[in-house]
Amino acid sequence: MIVSKDGFIEVLNASAAEMFGWPADELKGRHISALLPNRYQESHTAHMERYVAAPAKRSMGDHITTPALHRSGAEFPVLASLSAITTDEGTSVICILRVAP
Repeated sequence: MIVSKDGFIEVLNASAAEMFGWPADELKGRHISALLPNRYQESHTAHMERYVAAPAKRSMGDHITTPALHRSGAEFPVLASLSAITTDEGTSVICILRVAP
């Protein structure tokens, strides 16, 4: 998945869409916070802003699991690998996700 510096999903593959239970075309353009339980949305936004301000490669397992939200409302833990990319439009974040064991 590629997410803009403002937190909007720019690109995602079928596996990411399936993981969250959404058709890919319905997730593209949504804010990444839509994939998190409400109680984590504010803190995740703050973490995201800090990451974009000082991006560094972060591998899966380098941090705690993140609670994610399936379209059905079920929560599940994910691990993320993050890497920032810079384009003419600014910084975006490549996020590779997998369901945590």
